[in-house]
Amino acid sequence: MLKYVCLALVLFACDLFSCDITVRVEQYSAQSQKVTGRWQGLDVELAELLLNEAHCEFDFVDLPWARSLKLLENGEIDLMMSVTKTDEREQFAYFVGPQRFETLVFVSPPMSEEITQVTQLFSLNNPVAIQTGSFYGEAFMNTLAQSERNKDKIVWVTNNQTKAILLKSQRISGYLEAKLNIMFEQQQGTAMPNLKIHPLIVNKAAVYFAFSKQSVSPALVSKLKHAFLVLQKSGKIDAILAKYGAK
Repeated sequence: MLKYVCLALVLFACDLFSCDITVRVEQYSAQSQKVTGRWQGLDVELAELLLNEAHCEFDFVDLPWARSLKLLENGEIDLMMSVTKTDEREQFAYFVGPQRFETLVFVSPPMSEEITQVTQLFSLNNPVAIQTGSFYGEAFMNTLAQSERNKDKIVWVTNNQTKAILLKSQRISGYLEAKLNIMFEQQQGTAMPNLKIHPLIVNKAAVYFAFSKQSVSPALVSKLKHAFLVLQKSGKIDAILAKYGAK
């Protein structure tokens, strides 16, 4: 009888600390790209570093941002990267990090007007595209919510590629994007020619690893937080950030 009790305790302990993580990625810019069948990029390297340090198994799944947030909330995926912390998201996700700081900017074809204020975004001839489910800072979100007219000046898209398509077809004035991604595309020669980064900083905030409260235990989160601190002290996280110009 004692043998079976011991076996049950061992199995329980293994289950408690088992770590098999489903990681959300998207085919886009510096953060994650699938090249010759393998995911690469800033977020991919940071996720691999953290999960390997915590002795976790993991798989990458390609999903759009807004859908991924709902799946994270329901526990159908375990991890999203580069997530801004908000009160709403803290209801369903544990935040580990921060990974880095992210700067959001407005980009457009060359135009005579310099965009330096959030309010200017809502007075352009054509709408501005933003990604469904993304958080663009209090100043932008509050201005957006002020009137129906402001809401009419925004086009919501489900993926980053759509923003570029709308811009090329001249259906939008420009779009909001992480400055890191635009600079990476310009360096790689994949950005739209003559794309202008305006002086306006729409938002600058820390972004985190976000783990689902439905599928990831508090004990595992503690283990992941410890792994993050070890990596931070070792300089390995900074080395990856520097590689992508995100330091």
